[in-house]
Amino acid sequence: MIKLPLSDITQQVVSIEDLRPALGLAYVSDGACSWAISRGTAGPGLDGLYPGQRLRVALRTLADRSSVVEHYEPELA
Repeated sequence: MIKLPLSDITQQVVSIEDLRPALGLAYVSDGACSWAISRGTAGPGLDGLYPGQRLRVALRTLADRSSVVEHYEPELA
């Protein structure tokens, strides 16, 4: 596995747009971009999440400038 510099990870606040727990997926957006969270993504698990909930995600920027969610957690109010 290639280790990328920590500068390739950013934090973003997103909202859950669609939740499919039976499929193990949640789709999140910041209003401009969208990402998928799967049951294999590091975080507290999809069971306690609900549509519209705000999450703080750690995004890793890849070589092609796309990004993936590495970790997520509910945003504290």
